[in-house]
Amino acid sequence: MIATIAALLLLAAPSAAAGNPPNPANNIPLGPMPGSCAPGIAEPPEVCANGVIYYLDQARADLGLPPYNLPANFLQLPAEEQIFILSNLDRAAYSLPLVVGLNSSLDEDALVGVRQDEDPDLLRNGSNWPYPSFGWTGNWAGGFPSTLTAYYEWMYDDGYGGTNGDCKTPESGGCWGHRQDTLWSGGEGLPANSGYAMGAATGKDQQGEMAYAMLIVGLFNSEVPPYYYTWSQAVADGAGTHVYPVSPPITTVSIPPITTASIHVNIQGRGFISGSFTCHHSCTRVVSSEESVTLLAHPRKGFRIGGWHGACGGVKGNSCQVSATSDQELSVIFLHKRSRRHKHVRR
Repeated sequence: MIATIAALLLLAAPSAAAGNPPNPANNIPLGPMPGSCAPGIAEPPEVCANGVIYYLDQARADLGLPPYNLPANFLQLPAEEQIFILSNLDRAAYSLPLVVGLNSSLDEDALVGVRQDEDPDLLRNGSNWPYPSFGWTGNWAGGFPSTLTAYYEWMYDDGYGGTNGDCKTPESGGCWGHRQDTLWSGGEGLPANSGYAMGAATGKDQQGEMAYAMLIVGLFNSEVPPYYYTWSQAVADGAGTHVYPVSPPITTVSIPPITTASIHVNIQGRGFISGSFTCHHSCTRVVSSEESVTLLAHPRKGFRIGGWHGACGGVKGNSCQVSATSDQELSVIFLHKRSRRHKHVRR
């Protein structure tokens, strides 16, 4: 009961932010999962979801934070409610104002981002959001096997060398941008009655892959929008108070190869790699030195292959074979026909 009261008090806390929360010192990549949890499965089985939660807890522990205290029925909740609960638990961990609830109109705006491969934005596509807002921010991710995996990558593998396509150098402004957007607040000096609402969505993107989006809006609460799921309901279900048991994922044990090689793929522009392994952003994969690595380049809609470089230099077309007898580095460039849209934050 005391823990429940404490969680409810968090809901009523002032909206002033405690400052920008810290980013991890380095990326914390998702750990090994069973083969049945491989990318390409739209909805992983329960064992895979439990595995991602296990690694979410481990990543939190690396940052000196307690595990995610999730409702007992967490895996039965819709994806939108899962994102809402996880992000609020992270906001509470850094003494940030909580998001009050999920709104169906904002869900529709998030779904636009899902279908257009872009961060959702209240200024785009004629959103009918009628409530006074002091700002908003949003995240989009495509090609991940589950909503939980996308959330993990936003929060813990969003720096240089991770899964963030906007973090092309260690100094890039986009590095850890998804994490900071998830933990966004309007800052100091906001009215005491300000608050936050969320929309979230999952669905197929323009390439037919699963995509995920979330949208957080800062509100002047002179008018309270309708919520179909609130933090009070999540707390009543056990969010922030229930100890959610998870176990390390059970993976198949095999004899490692005698030698291995590291294949580093640098992706520039909008596209991804499939074949011997899948890479949606710049990535590094360790493979057997006896393996012949075949990579296929897939440009996103509106993009084309501009060329291969490094170990695949001079290759024409979308296919490249790499010898893994030693470490290799290669690049593929996708050229686009339109500029990238940016977030808009209104004051």
